[in-house]
Order: sequence, then structure tokens, then C-alpha cells
Amino acid sequence: MAQMHQTLPDPRQYYPEVALTNMLIHNAQSALAATTDADRELWYSAMRDSMVEMLGRDELLSISVALAMVPSQEVYKQVWAGLRDAVENPAGRHAVVFAIPLVLVA
Repeated sequence: MAQMHQTLPDPRQYYPEVALTNMLIHNAQSALAATTDADRELWYSAMRDSMVEMLGRDELLSISVALAMVPSQEVYKQVWAGLRDAVENPAGRHAVVFAIPLVLVA
């Protein structure tokens, strides 16, 4: 019997009209729009380095706002990848970010 794969729709709301005042979103969009690999890496590194600095200063709200206000799923993936990279590969340390889905049934 063939296995059925059911996926839930993405519940996040995206804001295509988001102002580019958020540096993380701007860098992520620029990385996605880059025409060369060197430009893409430059923008991605800028985003990742900004997140490392924010995490070092405990500015979690700025990162949370960027994740909440992304204009598309592609930009969300880019910002999330940058966050994972910043957390999982800091200089001299290693961590793994994971989430456990929790379903409560009443």
C-alpha cells in the first residue's frame, strides 16, 4: 500500500509590503537576488554576522521581528538558515537548534 504524505499548509502570514528598514530582511532579500555566488555569499555573511552580534548582545527581539515580518517563504528560509548558522557554528562552540512539535488534544 502506498504511503500517504499529508502536509499542513503554512500558517505563517507574509508581509510583501514590508519596509526594508530591517537589516536582516534586507540582507536576506539581497542574498536571494544576487546574480553571482560571490555576491550571494557576501550578503549571507553580512546577515549571519549581524545575527552573531545580535545574539552576543541578547537582542533576540530584533531577530524575532525579522522572522515575523518576512515578505515570503524564501526570505524566511534564508533568515532561518542564517540564524541556524549563527547559533550552530559560533567560534569555538557548537550547538544544534531543534524543535519538538507538541499537539495537545482536549
